[in-house]
This record gives sequence, C-alpha cells and structure tokens, in this order.
Amino acid sequence: MKKLVSVFFAIFLFGCSSRTATPEPVSRVVTEIQIVRQSDQLTHRYTSQKAMNRILSYLRRLDPYGKSDAKPENNSEGYQIRLIYSDGSEKSYAQVGLQYFCDADGQWMQINPKAASELPLLFYALADDQSDKHAAISA
Repeated sequence: MKKLVSVFFAIFLFGCSSRTATPEPVSRVVTEIQIVRQSDQLTHRYTSQKAMNRILSYLRRLDPYGKSDAKPENNSEGYQIRLIYSDGSEKSYAQVGLQYFCDADGQWMQINPKAASELPLLFYALADDQSDKHAAISA
C-alpha cells in the first residue's frame, strides 16, 4: 500500500510540474541601427557591433527625465534613431536639439543638454571611422 501511495504521489508531482513549466524566454539582439539626421535627411545604417555598442551606450547615458506635455518643434538639429532586432521588431526614438527626447512609448521628455550633445559628435565620429562599415541611404 505504501508503495502504491508513493508511486501515485510521484506521478502527481511529475504531472503538476510539467503543467507549470514556463516557456523559454525569447531572446533578441539589435542587428541594425539607423539614424536620420534632420538637417540632411540621409539615413545612416550601422550594422557593426562596435558602432551599435557606441549608439546603445549613448541611449543608456541620456537618462531622460521630466515629461513634456507638448511636442517640441521639429528643427534641423533633430535625429531619428531606429533599432532593428533579430526577431524583426523595431523601436524608434527621436531627439530634438539638446533638450528633448522621445522614447519608444511616444512620450517626450527633457534630457540633459551635456549628454545630448554627444549624439552629433558620435554621428560624425561613426561617419569618419573607416574601420566601421555603415551606409548612407537616401530617405
């Protein structure tokens, strides 16, 4: 009788554990980054790991704060940044001047002008870096 109860208990536990198993998490990586500078309307496409790491690092350092109720005026100092992932999904960001940033949820926020000033410098550095393969394509 004890063996029968033990076997039943083992089968019950196995059945419960197999039903509560969670699916494997989906992993994805950035495979391409596109940046459009408003002043020339060219799309710069980056696929090298070095360039993408520099751009992602910039986005992490921005640290947006303070929600803005109004959309800032579009001007020649703006940038559109689009991340393309290995699963085909995308996230878009926008930066206007050295003051405003719009994340993927569409909410405009204020940013630190000192941190924001790094994007134009990074944009030129990536364009001048001969070891980094990127392409400029017309919009």
